[in-house]
Amino acid sequence: MDIKSAKEMVLYICDDELIWQQKIGKICQSIFGEKWSECTIVTGESGKDVLGYQGDIDILILDINMPDIDGIQVKNQLQKKNRNTNIIFVTNYSGRIRKAFGPRVFAFVDKWDIEEKFDHILPELIERVCRYVKIDGLYDSREILYLQAEGAYTDLFFRNRERHTIRKNLKELEKELAGADFIRTHRSYLVNMNEITGKIANTVLVGQQELPVSVRLRKRVKEAYWFFCKRNAGY
Repeated sequence: MDIKSAKEMVLYICDDELIWQQKIGKICQSIFGEKWSECTIVTGESGKDVLGYQGDIDILILDINMPDIDGIQVKNQLQKKNRNTNIIFVTNYSGRIRKAFGPRVFAFVDKWDIEEKFDHILPELIERVCRYVKIDGLYDSREILYLQAEGAYTDLFFRNRERHTIRKNLKELEKELAGADFIRTHRSYLVNMNEITGKIANTVLVGQQELPVSVRLRKRVKEAYWFFCKRNAGY
């Protein structure tokens, strides 16, 4: 099992004003301290810079109002590509916040409150990013919709519709993914709570797939998902 570390983490600051790039960068570095000192900080001045970045971006601190491609357009394009980028919007214009809501949008911060708000928002988001796991060093848990038991083997179903089979049983994988937001819904299924898109009853909708929820586990699943939603509600 590989757990994402700060050394692998990329934080990208995108603002069309250099003074804000520098100010936000200094605030982030001071928060990182020794604990997250190996985290890489990248800066850009436009939406094109973000979308053209070749590596993975774990945390994107993004200005909403920018020329050409604005922050909301960047968010929409990243979501279409199924990127696992967590976004903190920073802006002086609150009027567009409603349009900026969406999956993996963690927080909205007024530029003049960054120093105060980032002190608790950023560490919480970093801890969230570090919960992700790579199974067998290959399969990113963030990309997995659900897992299905097949005896001594398990099928992994991915957001991009791929399916891979590995020689591990579901019990082993449940332990491996314990800190990565997965919940056992049935003796044959382990579900990524980030991908639940419907109400939990005798079944649950994960992406576009309806999966069974056993009577024995239903209460536990509902409670776990409620705590998950509360913890990941953002700001």
